[in-house]
Amino acid sequence: MPLPSAVTVGVPVYNAESFVSETLESLQAQSFTELSIIVSVDRSDDASVEECRGFAGDPRFDIVAQPQRLGWIGNCRWLMGRVSSAWFMLLSHDDLLLPNTLERLVRAAEQAPAAAAVFGDALTFGTSQGVRFHAPSLRGGPLGRLATYLVEHFDALAFRGLIRTDAARASGGLQPNSSHDFAAEAIWMFKLAWQGELIRIEGADWRKRMQPGTVSDGWLHWPAERRREAWISHCVEMMAFLATLELPPGWISLLAHAGLLRLLRATSSLGPYAEVSALDHSQRVEMVRAYRQLLEAQLSDGKARHRLLQATAIAAEAVLADGE
Repeated sequence: MPLPSAVTVGVPVYNAESFVSETLESLQAQSFTELSIIVSVDRSDDASVEECRGFAGDPRFDIVAQPQRLGWIGNCRWLMGRVSSAWFMLLSHDDLLLPNTLERLVRAAEQAPAAAAVFGDALTFGTSQGVRFHAPSLRGGPLGRLATYLVEHFDALAFRGLIRTDAARASGGLQPNSSHDFAAEAIWMFKLAWQGELIRIEGADWRKRMQPGTVSDGWLHWPAERRREAWISHCVEMMAFLATLELPPGWISLLAHAGLLRLLRATSSLGPYAEVSALDHSQRVEMVRAYRQLLEAQLSDGKARHRLLQATAIAAEAVLADGE
Protein backbone atom coordinates (compact mmCIF):
# COMPACT_ATOMS: atom_id res chain seq x y z
CA MET A 1 0.00 0.00 0.00
CA PRO A 2 1.20 3.58 -0.66
CA LEU A 3 2.66 5.70 2.11
CA PRO A 4 0.57 8.38 3.91
CA SER A 5 0.76 11.59 1.92
CA ALA A 6 -0.22 15.23 1.71
CA VAL A 7 -1.50 14.79 -1.86
CA THR A 8 -3.01 11.87 -3.73
CA VAL A 9 -2.67 11.61 -7.50
CA GLY A 10 -5.11 9.29 -9.22
CA VAL A 11 -4.27 8.05 -12.71
CA PRO A 12 -7.13 6.41 -14.66
CA VAL A 13 -5.58 4.18 -17.33
CA TYR A 14 -7.08 2.46 -20.37
CA ASN A 15 -5.28 1.02 -23.42
CA ALA A 16 -2.25 3.20 -22.74
CA GLU A 17 0.74 0.86 -22.97
CA SER A 18 2.59 3.05 -25.48
CA PHE A 19 2.66 6.19 -23.32
CA VAL A 20 1.57 5.56 -19.71
CA SER A 21 5.15 4.94 -18.51
CA GLU A 22 6.06 8.48 -19.54
CA THR A 23 3.14 9.82 -17.51
CA LEU A 24 4.12 7.87 -14.41
CA GLU A 25 7.77 8.88 -14.80
CA SER A 26 6.66 12.52 -14.72
CA LEU A 27 5.11 11.81 -11.31
CA GLN A 28 8.27 10.16 -10.03
CA ALA A 29 10.22 13.24 -11.11
CA GLN A 30 8.12 15.70 -9.05
CA SER A 31 10.05 18.03 -6.76
CA PHE A 32 7.15 17.66 -4.30
CA THR A 33 7.52 14.16 -2.86
CA GLU A 34 4.82 13.91 -0.16
CA LEU A 35 2.39 12.14 -2.42
CA SER A 36 0.82 8.80 -3.09
CA ILE A 37 -0.13 7.68 -6.55
CA ILE A 38 -3.05 5.35 -7.22
CA VAL A 39 -3.02 3.90 -10.72
CA SER A 40 -6.29 2.27 -11.74
CA VAL A 41 -5.97 0.28 -14.95
CA ASP A 42 -9.41 -0.18 -16.44
CA ARG A 43 -9.87 -3.55 -18.12
CA SER A 44 -7.71 -2.97 -21.19
CA ASP A 45 -6.98 -4.74 -24.47
CA ASP A 46 -3.23 -4.18 -24.29
CA ALA A 47 -0.29 -4.44 -21.88
CA SER A 48 -1.19 -1.34 -19.82
CA VAL A 49 -1.19 -3.35 -16.58
CA GLU A 50 2.31 -4.68 -17.18
CA GLU A 51 3.61 -1.20 -18.01
CA CYS A 52 2.15 0.20 -14.80
CA ARG A 53 3.36 -2.65 -12.63
CA GLY A 54 6.87 -1.66 -13.55
CA PHE A 55 6.41 1.20 -11.04
CA ALA A 56 5.27 -1.00 -8.16
CA GLY A 57 8.75 -0.92 -6.62
CA ASP A 58 8.20 2.74 -5.72
CA PRO A 59 6.35 2.66 -2.36
CA ARG A 60 4.34 5.73 -3.33
CA PHE A 61 2.61 3.77 -6.11
CA ASP A 62 -0.42 1.53 -5.73
CA ILE A 63 -1.23 -0.30 -8.98
CA VAL A 64 -4.77 -1.68 -9.29
CA ALA A 65 -6.04 -3.76 -12.23
CA GLN A 66 -9.81 -3.48 -12.48
CA PRO A 67 -11.49 -6.85 -13.10
CA GLN A 68 -14.34 -5.28 -15.07
CA ARG A 69 -14.61 -2.29 -17.40
CA LEU A 70 -15.57 0.86 -15.48
CA GLY A 71 -15.35 3.44 -18.26
CA TRP A 72 -13.50 6.73 -17.93
CA ILE A 73 -15.91 8.38 -15.50
CA GLY A 74 -16.40 5.21 -13.50
CA ASN A 75 -12.64 4.83 -13.17
CA CYS A 76 -12.22 8.46 -12.05
CA ARG A 77 -14.98 8.01 -9.48
CA TRP A 78 -13.36 4.80 -8.22
CA LEU A 79 -10.08 6.68 -7.74
CA MET A 80 -11.79 9.58 -5.93
CA GLY A 81 -13.34 7.10 -3.55
CA ARG A 82 -9.86 6.00 -2.45
CA VAL A 83 -8.59 9.49 -1.60
CA SER A 84 -7.90 10.14 2.09
CA SER A 85 -5.68 13.22 1.72
CA ALA A 86 -6.99 16.79 1.90
CA TRP A 87 -6.05 17.46 -1.73
CA PHE A 88 -5.92 15.26 -4.82
CA MET A 89 -5.32 15.35 -8.54
CA LEU A 90 -6.68 13.29 -11.43
CA LEU A 91 -3.95 12.97 -14.05
CA SER A 92 -4.87 11.60 -17.45
CA HIS A 93 -2.92 8.51 -18.51
CA ASP A 94 -1.43 10.41 -21.48
CA ASP A 95 -0.58 13.79 -19.90
CA LEU A 96 2.61 14.86 -18.17
CA LEU A 97 3.45 17.10 -15.23
CA LEU A 98 6.44 19.40 -15.36
CA PRO A 99 8.86 18.62 -12.49
CA ASN A 100 7.71 21.53 -10.27
CA THR A 101 3.99 21.47 -11.13
CA LEU A 102 2.79 19.79 -7.93
CA GLU A 103 5.11 21.84 -5.72
CA ARG A 104 3.75 25.09 -7.14
CA LEU A 105 0.15 23.94 -6.76
CA VAL A 106 0.60 22.68 -3.19
CA ARG A 107 2.29 25.89 -2.04
CA ALA A 108 -0.51 27.92 -3.61
CA ALA A 109 -3.19 25.74 -2.01
CA GLU A 110 -1.63 26.33 1.41
CA GLN A 111 -2.11 30.07 0.90
CA ALA A 112 -5.67 29.82 -0.50
CA PRO A 113 -8.14 28.63 2.14
CA ALA A 114 -11.11 29.71 -0.03
CA ALA A 115 -9.96 27.60 -2.99
CA ALA A 116 -11.79 24.51 -4.13
CA ALA A 117 -9.10 23.98 -6.77
CA VAL A 118 -5.79 25.46 -7.90
CA PHE A 119 -4.63 24.85 -11.44
CA GLY A 120 -2.11 25.79 -14.10
CA ASP A 121 -2.06 26.10 -17.87
CA ALA A 122 -1.92 23.27 -20.40
CA LEU A 123 0.89 23.14 -22.98
CA THR A 124 0.22 20.82 -25.89
CA PHE A 125 2.50 18.24 -27.46
CA GLY A 126 1.92 15.37 -29.84
CA THR A 127 -0.13 16.12 -32.96
CA SER A 128 -0.34 19.78 -31.91
CA GLN A 129 2.80 21.33 -30.45
CA GLY A 130 3.26 24.27 -28.13
CA VAL A 131 -0.30 25.60 -27.86
CA ARG A 132 -1.14 27.07 -24.46
CA PHE A 133 -4.61 26.63 -22.97
CA HIS A 134 -5.42 28.81 -20.00
CA ALA A 135 -8.45 29.96 -18.04
CA PRO A 136 -8.64 32.87 -15.59
CA SER A 137 -9.22 32.39 -11.88
CA LEU A 138 -12.73 32.38 -10.49
CA ARG A 139 -12.58 34.37 -7.28
CA GLY A 140 -15.03 36.19 -5.04
CA GLY A 141 -18.48 35.11 -3.90
CA PRO A 142 -20.49 32.16 -5.22
CA LEU A 143 -22.87 34.21 -7.38
CA GLY A 144 -20.02 35.89 -9.23
CA ARG A 145 -18.20 32.59 -9.66
CA LEU A 146 -21.22 30.82 -11.14
CA ALA A 147 -22.18 33.69 -13.44
CA THR A 148 -18.62 34.12 -14.69
CA TYR A 149 -18.23 30.40 -15.27
CA LEU A 150 -21.38 30.36 -17.39
CA VAL A 151 -20.36 33.30 -19.53
CA GLU A 152 -16.57 32.86 -19.80
CA HIS A 153 -15.37 29.36 -18.85
CA PHE A 154 -15.45 26.10 -20.71
CA ASP A 155 -12.10 24.31 -20.88
CA ALA A 156 -12.39 23.21 -17.24
CA LEU A 157 -8.62 23.32 -16.77
CA ALA A 158 -9.22 23.23 -13.02
CA PHE A 159 -10.20 19.59 -13.57
CA ARG A 160 -6.50 18.83 -14.13
CA GLY A 161 -5.41 20.84 -11.12
CA LEU A 162 -5.19 20.19 -7.41
CA ILE A 163 -8.70 19.75 -5.99
CA ARG A 164 -9.79 20.02 -2.36
CA THR A 165 -11.21 16.64 -1.40
CA ASP A 166 -14.09 17.82 0.79
CA ALA A 167 -15.21 20.31 -1.90
CA ALA A 168 -15.07 17.57 -4.54
CA ARG A 169 -17.26 15.28 -2.48
CA ALA A 170 -19.72 18.04 -1.61
CA SER A 171 -20.07 18.78 -5.34
CA GLY A 172 -20.92 15.17 -6.15
CA GLY A 173 -17.80 14.53 -8.19
CA LEU A 174 -17.62 13.65 -11.86
CA GLN A 175 -20.94 12.38 -13.23
CA PRO A 176 -21.91 10.72 -16.52
CA ASN A 177 -24.47 12.35 -18.80
CA SER A 178 -26.75 11.38 -21.65
CA SER A 179 -24.60 13.07 -24.34
CA HIS A 180 -21.79 10.50 -24.41
CA ASP A 181 -20.40 12.25 -21.30
CA PHE A 182 -19.84 15.41 -23.33
CA ALA A 183 -18.07 18.06 -21.22
CA ALA A 184 -18.74 16.14 -18.00
CA GLU A 185 -15.63 17.64 -16.43
CA ALA A 186 -16.84 21.19 -17.23
CA ILE A 187 -20.13 20.46 -15.47
CA TRP A 188 -18.26 19.18 -12.44
CA MET A 189 -16.05 22.26 -12.29
CA PHE A 190 -19.20 24.42 -12.44
CA LYS A 191 -20.51 22.58 -9.39
CA LEU A 192 -17.11 22.87 -7.73
CA ALA A 193 -17.19 26.65 -8.27
CA TRP A 194 -20.19 26.73 -5.94
CA GLN A 195 -17.98 25.19 -3.24
CA GLY A 196 -15.05 27.59 -3.55
CA GLU A 197 -12.70 29.59 -5.73
CA LEU A 198 -10.90 28.11 -8.73
CA ILE A 199 -7.47 29.74 -8.80
CA ARG A 200 -5.02 29.81 -11.70
CA ILE A 201 -1.38 29.50 -10.66
CA GLU A 202 1.18 31.03 -12.99
CA GLY A 203 3.93 28.57 -13.92
CA ALA A 204 2.18 25.44 -12.62
CA ASP A 205 1.89 24.06 -16.14
CA TRP A 206 1.18 20.54 -17.33
CA ARG A 207 1.63 19.01 -20.76
CA LYS A 208 -1.44 17.86 -22.66
CA ARG A 209 -0.83 15.13 -25.20
CA MET A 210 -2.82 15.75 -28.37
CA GLN A 211 -3.66 12.61 -30.31
CA PRO A 212 -6.53 11.32 -32.45
CA GLY A 213 -9.06 8.85 -31.12
CA THR A 214 -9.68 10.41 -27.71
CA VAL A 215 -13.21 10.93 -26.40
CA SER A 216 -12.91 14.73 -26.58
CA ASP A 217 -11.50 14.52 -30.11
CA GLY A 218 -14.60 12.54 -31.07
CA TRP A 219 -16.85 15.38 -29.89
CA LEU A 220 -15.31 17.64 -32.55
CA HIS A 221 -16.23 15.25 -35.34
CA TRP A 222 -19.87 14.67 -34.50
CA PRO A 223 -22.41 15.76 -37.15
CA ALA A 224 -23.60 19.36 -36.77
CA GLU A 225 -27.01 18.39 -35.43
CA ARG A 226 -25.52 16.15 -32.76
CA ARG A 227 -23.04 18.85 -31.74
CA ARG A 228 -25.86 21.34 -31.31
CA GLU A 229 -27.92 18.86 -29.28
CA ALA A 230 -24.93 18.13 -27.04
CA TRP A 231 -24.34 21.84 -26.41
CA ILE A 232 -28.00 22.41 -25.53
CA SER A 233 -27.96 19.44 -23.16
CA HIS A 234 -24.74 20.71 -21.59
CA CYS A 235 -26.27 24.13 -20.86
CA VAL A 236 -29.45 22.53 -19.49
CA GLU A 237 -27.38 20.35 -17.18
CA MET A 238 -25.84 23.46 -15.66
CA MET A 239 -29.27 25.00 -15.08
CA ALA A 240 -30.54 21.75 -13.57
CA PHE A 241 -27.77 22.00 -11.00
CA LEU A 242 -28.78 25.56 -10.14
CA ALA A 243 -32.35 24.37 -9.58
CA THR A 244 -31.08 22.15 -6.74
CA LEU A 245 -29.71 25.15 -4.83
CA GLU A 246 -31.56 27.53 -2.53
CA LEU A 247 -30.93 30.75 -4.42
CA PRO A 248 -32.52 34.18 -4.00
CA PRO A 249 -34.86 35.17 -6.90
CA GLY A 250 -32.45 37.87 -8.04
CA TRP A 251 -29.65 35.33 -8.35
CA ILE A 252 -31.87 33.03 -10.41
CA SER A 253 -32.70 35.83 -12.83
CA LEU A 254 -29.05 36.74 -13.35
CA LEU A 255 -27.94 33.12 -13.76
CA ALA A 256 -30.79 32.30 -16.16
CA HIS A 257 -29.61 35.17 -18.37
CA ALA A 258 -25.99 33.99 -18.10
CA GLY A 259 -27.08 30.49 -19.08
CA LEU A 260 -28.67 31.77 -22.27
CA LEU A 261 -25.55 33.76 -23.11
CA ARG A 262 -23.54 30.57 -22.76
CA LEU A 263 -25.99 28.70 -24.97
CA LEU A 264 -25.89 31.19 -27.85
CA ARG A 265 -22.47 32.78 -27.65
CA ALA A 266 -20.25 29.74 -27.67
CA THR A 267 -16.81 30.58 -29.07
CA SER A 268 -13.54 28.74 -29.48
CA SER A 269 -12.65 29.72 -25.89
CA LEU A 270 -16.07 28.97 -24.43
CA GLY A 271 -16.81 25.67 -26.08
CA PRO A 272 -15.79 23.30 -28.83
CA TYR A 273 -18.58 24.42 -31.18
CA ALA A 274 -17.78 27.97 -32.21
CA GLU A 275 -20.31 27.76 -35.05
CA VAL A 276 -23.07 28.33 -32.47
CA SER A 277 -22.07 31.98 -32.17
CA ALA A 278 -22.56 32.42 -35.94
CA LEU A 279 -26.19 31.22 -36.08
CA ASP A 280 -28.67 33.53 -37.77
CA HIS A 281 -31.69 34.85 -35.86
CA SER A 282 -34.11 32.08 -36.87
CA GLN A 283 -31.56 29.43 -35.87
CA ARG A 284 -31.02 31.16 -32.53
CA VAL A 285 -34.77 31.18 -31.92
CA GLU A 286 -34.93 27.47 -32.68
CA MET A 287 -32.00 26.72 -30.37
CA VAL A 288 -33.59 28.65 -27.51
CA ARG A 289 -36.89 26.83 -28.11
CA ALA A 290 -35.14 23.44 -27.89
CA TYR A 291 -33.25 24.59 -24.79
CA ARG A 292 -36.41 25.70 -23.01
CA GLN A 293 -38.23 22.48 -23.88
CA LEU A 294 -35.40 20.33 -22.54
CA LEU A 295 -35.09 22.53 -19.46
CA GLU A 296 -38.79 22.11 -18.72
CA ALA A 297 -38.53 18.33 -19.17
CA GLN A 298 -35.48 17.87 -16.96
CA LEU A 299 -35.98 20.23 -14.02
CA SER A 300 -37.39 18.63 -10.89
CA ASP A 301 -40.69 19.91 -9.50
CA GLY A 302 -40.53 22.67 -6.93
CA LYS A 303 -40.35 26.41 -6.40
CA ALA A 304 -36.87 26.66 -7.92
CA ARG A 305 -38.13 25.02 -11.12
CA HIS A 306 -40.89 27.58 -11.58
CA ARG A 307 -38.58 30.52 -10.87
CA LEU A 308 -35.87 29.28 -13.21
CA LEU A 309 -38.28 28.60 -16.09
CA GLN A 310 -39.90 31.99 -15.62
CA ALA A 311 -36.54 33.77 -15.46
CA THR A 312 -35.37 31.90 -18.57
CA ALA A 313 -38.48 32.98 -20.51
CA ILE A 314 -37.86 36.64 -19.61
CA ALA A 315 -34.15 36.39 -20.39
CA ALA A 316 -34.87 34.69 -23.73
CA GLU A 317 -36.90 37.67 -24.91
CA ALA A 318 -34.04 40.05 -24.07
CA VAL A 319 -31.27 37.88 -25.53
CA LEU A 320 -33.12 37.18 -28.78
CA ALA A 321 -34.18 40.81 -29.20
CA ASP A 322 -30.53 41.79 -28.81
CA GLY A 323 -29.65 39.54 -31.75
CA GLU A 324 -32.25 40.86 -34.19
